[in-house]
Amino acid sequence: MVVNGWTLLFHEAIVGQLRALVAAEARARKADPKNFRSNANVKLFAAVAKLMLEAIPTDPGRPEYRQGNTLGPQYRHWFRARFLGRFRLFFRFDSRARIIAYAWGNDERSLRQRGGRNDP
Repeated sequence: MVVNGWTLLFHEAIVGQLRALVAAEARARKADPKNFRSNANVKLFAAVAKLMLEAIPTDPGRPEYRQGNTLGPQYRHWFRARFLGRFRLFFRFDSRARIIAYAWGNDERSLRQRGGRNDP
């Protein structure tokens, strides 16, 4: 898939997460056709889709996507987009080849909790 001149690639981990969100959206649409858009999974899928297909391909090197040395200097090539307050979408890009590779996004089971036992 090409968006804004960037070829978008998807790791199988993110593909699995997207498939689960699509299935959850279908269930929500079937259960409540009029108000399904208020479902948390539907909102999450819409936000992820907008990031992947619109925001990030506009400029994947934006400063707010940089992590600095959060993961250590050997992983500075990884970027992350924050959305909906507590979610993160991780990706890499190559500006010469104009490729963006989406790798992983956290979900309800992997959310960061401020002050939690696993909070960095």
